[in-house]
Amino acid sequence: MKKQIFVFCNLLALFLCAIFLSCSVDNDYDLSKDVDLTIAVGNGLSMPLGSTDKIMLTEMIDPEGSDILSTDDDGSYIISKGGTFDAADFVVDEVDGLHIDTYVDAQYYSMDLEQVYGSYDEAVAGIKADPLLSEEQKREFIDRLDANEVPVSLFEKIDKNDIEFDFSKDDLPKELKKIYRVEFVEPVKMHFQVDVACDADKELFELLDSLELSAAGLDDDLFYVGVPDYVEFVEHRDIGDDRIYLRGAVMVSADRTKFSKSWDFYIRALDFKGGREVVDGTISIVDELMVNGALKSNLVMVEAGALVYGLRTFEDVSFTPTVEVEDFAIKHVLASVEVDIDDINESVDIDLGDDLEFLYDEGTVLDFANPELVVNVDNNSVVSVESDLLIRGFDKDGNVIDGSEVALTLVLDASASNRYFITNSGAVKDGYTSIAADLSSLFRKLPHTVGFEMKSRNDSQNPVVVTLGSTMSVSGDYEVNIPLEFSEFALKYTETIEDVLGDDPAEITDYVKNIESVTLEAEVLNTIPAELTPSLKAYDADGRLLQNVTVAVDGSVAAGNGVEAGKVTAPVASVFKAQLRAADNELVGLSTIDLEFDGFGSGELNANEYLKIEKLSLTINKPVEVDLN
Repeated sequence: MKKQIFVFCNLLALFLCAIFLSCSVDNDYDLSKDVDLTIAVGNGLSMPLGSTDKIMLTEMIDPEGSDILSTDDDGSYIISKGGTFDAADFVVDEVDGLHIDTYVDAQYYSMDLEQVYGSYDEAVAGIKADPLLSEEQKREFIDRLDANEVPVSLFEKIDKNDIEFDFSKDDLPKELKKIYRVEFVEPVKMHFQVDVACDADKELFELLDSLELSAAGLDDDLFYVGVPDYVEFVEHRDIGDDRIYLRGAVMVSADRTKFSKSWDFYIRALDFKGGREVVDGTISIVDELMVNGALKSNLVMVEAGALVYGLRTFEDVSFTPTVEVEDFAIKHVLASVEVDIDDINESVDIDLGDDLEFLYDEGTVLDFANPELVVNVDNNSVVSVESDLLIRGFDKDGNVIDGSEVALTLVLDASASNRYFITNSGAVKDGYTSIAADLSSLFRKLPHTVGFEMKSRNDSQNPVVVTLGSTMSVSGDYEVNIPLEFSEFALKYTETIEDVLGDDPAEITDYVKNIESVTLEAEVLNTIPAELTPSLKAYDADGRLLQNVTVAVDGSVAAGNGVEAGKVTAPVASVFKAQLRAADNELVGLSTIDLEFDGFGSGELNANEYLKIEKLSLTINKPVEVDLN
């Protein structure tokens, strides 16, 4: 800030006084003689130089000079910079046209003719208890039993008739690693059909009294199909204990040698206990449906002699079960998921502008009282994510600053907005998870760049529900906030005083022979919480440093009390003096003084704090010689 100085006017007044004295010399005096008109004036002369306006802290530290330095509503300085990142963004693909393949060969049997009851009394009791016989048939059978006929039945035990049940797919979403449960958009129909055929001669049917075969059985001989335990059906009275019970008769006779019967059941889900592996998007599950039960005829009466003549078997009976499952669409999958999350490498440039450039100086150590780091991560996926966050400071050459590393582990809950507030003390902020970390170490040596590295992994062990066709993403933002509140800070400021000896230095240098010593005295008001040490540099009118001028400063600027309760406190007054000495008339060329303030302090830097030079004066310590020749 330029200050208009009035020293020249005072010196000029002295010069005019000298001229007046010369004009008072006797008229008879011979001026042509060699007369020395050099006089000494101004011993101890003190001249006021005025004062300054309030030198606001914003003139020392200008937030406009930096894109990351700002002040809040209360005037507090804040370093604030942030950024955004995307770590994952993908769609879990839908899977269409899924189906379960089934296949079975026709099964052929030779049914054995067996005598059902071993004694007459057992036969009578069995005939009376047979639910398939009418009362008239029961009386007829007992009469025929008395006529030396025997009750017989054709019988064949059926088991291990394997129906291949194949649930395989080679284009499942690559994120699925192990499937535990598959739920369908709607229940899937499973159609079961049994075809029975018999190629026996008609005469044999007639001999056996119009044989009827049953695939339903009686009592504990119920016919059933064993299904894999992971097939979960919609509730049905004929389904239980991993079995489908096929109720109802399947009959063949001399008039109808082929017969079909079908049942429909509905699959709600596939529930794989323990899970099934998915390898490179491929799952392969091949199982068997086990057909169990018996083919048997209704009870018939045969002459006892027929057994003797070799009527023992009934050849070429085919039993063919068929299973068809409709194509289906998957709604949800309970699965372990491995999400491909990109590593994050972000950086924030710390450019505080010229006013705070000295903070980067070698050896400058900062102790920020309460730096803050805010990290917001939206985990729009169904898996929880664990992220290792490494924050480091880098110097201007891109080297990591020793001791500047801060390592944190963040747990990102699934389908949630995760908010983290990281401070030295673990301070609480509404809506945020508080984390304590040594952020002061990160900024102890002010970095030119702060780097953020985040490596993430998801919990791929615990199964989660995945909706196919849904979008998953992991993205967020971060912000560094550093209030300029220090346990110790450094401050520099220069006030420039121009035209110290007048606005025309030639008028001085032409007449003033010597200025050996001057003293600059200042009364200063200070609210900045830093004790400031003044120093001076003297320059000529061309801006050249006066090399032979020595400066001795007595006193300093006492520290102010800063801000209390959001308001700047009353200023603290102090006085200092600076003596400038030089030989060879060098001070005569004095034109500009740079008054520099350097200091250290602690506390908060606030834009409303100020420094004010209340009174500034210049004293000529010895007489000044004015050459009037």
